[in-house]
Amino acid sequence: MDPPPRCFVIVLFLLFLGGSIALFGVSVWVLIKYEAVQNLVASTPTLLEDSAFCGITAGIVAFLTAIWGACGIRRNNKFILSVSVAGLFMTACIEFVVLIMAFLFVGQFDQQYGSIATASLKRHYRCTTAAAATVTSAWDDLQTTNHCCGFFNGTDYVESFYDLTTSHLQPWPFSCCLTSESGTIVNMATCLDSENTSYTHANTVT
Repeated sequence: MDPPPRCFVIVLFLLFLGGSIALFGVSVWVLIKYEAVQNLVASTPTLLEDSAFCGITAGIVAFLTAIWGACGIRRNNKFILSVSVAGLFMTACIEFVVLIMAFLFVGQFDQQYGSIATASLKRHYRCTTAAAATVTSAWDDLQTTNHCCGFFNGTDYVESFYDLTTSHLQPWPFSCCLTSESGTIVNMATCLDSENTSYTHANTVT
């Protein structure tokens, strides 16, 4: 069996080198952000962590295969080239299947993760335990930075621990309130104790 054309192999290896580096980088970024996600849900999101490690592994395998193929090109070794191309195609097929599955289940994952995050918010936000303090800080930082409220919207706080223990009319905390460019809350009284939601991010969908 004749090896594939040299130019085709070079382009293929370059694409896989770039793709493997990108996949590795994204997976490492997910792991870096993993702690913040863990703080929001007050549990270990093993699916997210395992997916990141799988991405890192796949990126390393694709990178090493491409490097091995590059050595085959330099030495003009038909066996190395053929095996490398076969390996890259197998890796591409696996990654393609993973992408299809991710596309098909991303909506379900978002809903399931949203349910977990909302349940954590209702149970832990402003509670007095040590774990709850971490959750509270994570949610406050998220809402203040991204100008949002809850995972879906402000109604996530309805019947939460915070809602049941606060005297404010609205169920959401101050970190859901509208802020100025300097970071100060525009109108906390209206935000927390009025039916007027124009001074909150409670209607913002994340």
